[in-house]
Amino acid sequence: MGVLANLIWEGFVNVLAKLYNNLVTSLTGGMLNSMAAALQILDSTYVRNVIVDAQVIGGSLLTLKILYDTLYTYILRANGEPTDPGGLLFRVSMAAAVVGGAPWIARQVYSACTDLATEIAGSQAIDSSQLSPFVALTNPGVIITLVAIAGLVLWILILIQTGVRAVELAVLSITGSVMAVGLTSPDQGTFAAWWRELVVLSMSQVIQIFLVKGALSSLTLVSVGTVMQMFFFLGWLWVAYRTPAVLRQFAYSTGIGGAAAGTAQQAGYLLIMRRIFTRGV
Repeated sequence: MGVLANLIWEGFVNVLAKLYNNLVTSLTGGMLNSMAAALQILDSTYVRNVIVDAQVIGGSLLTLKILYDTLYTYILRANGEPTDPGGLLFRVSMAAAVVGGAPWIARQVYSACTDLATEIAGSQAIDSSQLSPFVALTNPGVIITLVAIAGLVLWILILIQTGVRAVELAVLSITGSVMAVGLTSPDQGTFAAWWRELVVLSMSQVIQIFLVKGALSSLTLVSVGTVMQMFFFLGWLWVAYRTPAVLRQFAYSTGIGGAAAGTAQQAGYLLIMRRIFTRGV
């Protein structure tokens, strides 16, 4: 009878673990749907029309900047000052390409990070050995209730952040063509700031998916009591909520987006990750 009881119990726990994994996947799937909706916003007629207008404005500003830089270089050269016409030509070429391709760059970087977030969301959260089916039913109290409410508030705030990012992506896609004029400057000016914001925006979703799934997985820890489980849950969600601000601070302190070569390298890494996860290489 003992063997049969153990088999029944193990089967029950396995089924419960599977159901919990499906629940976690469904909850994170809501965030993924919001992320995918950002790309749909870019396909709306209104946003596409504004992007075209922004490209026209960016092209006009770039033309004026080219005329100014050319005249300035000519004056310096006429006065015997050192000039770098080759560097100017390279920067102007990059700026012209990005003026037309900024919306495509924003879409590709965001899509690559969305694919990575999808892979993380699809990973198994727990197995049966980590599940304590009735631990959440023991020792109920005021502290657990308050922590649960705080967790719910953080969860709602994170979902709001996900929706805000969809709109921010549209704004970055529109402003990218104008910001690309900054590539004509040696320090890349406004484009460096644009690229930095795009990286922070795209990577925030990846890290938040990881942290949210970690929060839901922490509720099944068998090595701690119910109160600590709830505080672990709250800690995961708090870090998830703070992710965009932390990433932005990291981006500014490390100088992400400060060089054209670095920009190309970072974009290449993101596109390579996307191919790996979508093709299973």
